[in-house]
Amino acid sequence: MVGMKWVDGELIPNPNAYWQITESTRSMVSDVVELAEAEGWSVKQLADALIEDAAFSPERAMMIARTETALADMAGSMIAYRASGVVVRKKWLVGIECCPACEELDGETVGLDDEFSDGSDAPPKHPNCRCSIRPIVAEAEKVAKNFNPDQPRDENGKFANIGALADSARKNPDRAASHLLGAVSRSNVEAVHKNVGVDLSGYKRKANDQELRHAFNSHGDTKKEKLRGQRAITSADFGKLGSITNKPGTVSLSPKDWRGLPCMEYVKEIHGETYHYVEARNDRAAEVVFVSLRVHVGKQK
Repeated sequence: MVGMKWVDGELIPNPNAYWQITESTRSMVSDVVELAEAEGWSVKQLADALIEDAAFSPERAMMIARTETALADMAGSMIAYRASGVVVRKKWLVGIECCPACEELDGETVGLDDEFSDGSDAPPKHPNCRCSIRPIVAEAEKVAKNFNPDQPRDENGKFANIGALADSARKNPDRAASHLLGAVSRSNVEAVHKNVGVDLSGYKRKANDQELRHAFNSHGDTKKEKLRGQRAITSADFGKLGSITNKPGTVSLSPKDWRGLPCMEYVKEIHGETYHYVEARNDRAAEVVFVSLRVHVGKQK
């Protein structure tokens, strides 16, 4: 993909000097990317390797790393969609601050094995492209009413109830599992970018048992929370994280967590109560991680 562009449905060398690379460099990049995929490197690790091995500038190395990682992820997704037997169509979704060429494709829907109007099978359309596709299953109209793409998943990829996960973590003090809660949604990405200028495109959200227990220990005592003007959190409050992150009232940067990771705080009023949710951002792993949750009684100014 790097050093190439789509023209009339065909991927050819990009004539723009900014994107061009030699065949030997392209071969080297391919080898490094293959190693990164095999060993599960993060985008940052891949970019660092490209800077070292090919003497790319940090900016260009990150562009190549993001593009090649996106290409590999999308190829894997397409294989899974075709193997599922239920995905019949695909819909193009643009990323934030997309280019005019990609914007023309936003919402375009074609058959799973068909090409989009630009001749491509799927994103990325160009270097640094952050578009994605949404798989559409047979009888999607019926399925969509009951399907929530942001519903949490456990470490095995199965749908999970984060409230149940939190409750289970509290009841099992020796457990130290990590739980994948799914990809950061597009609406969440846009809200964070608008409020604090941070781009979470391609990030995943997870929660660790230790932090879930800590939230209960810190904000689960009725008497202590009442003195703070708050109420004790319950497992049901964790189930509101999707609503809080997808459509927050505000998002702001907050102090680093105990690991030294930068944090963000979401604030949202729900039914007369004000929820404060904090998560840490691990840019190397492209993850956001649960840190804390508390609930203030009444509205806050």
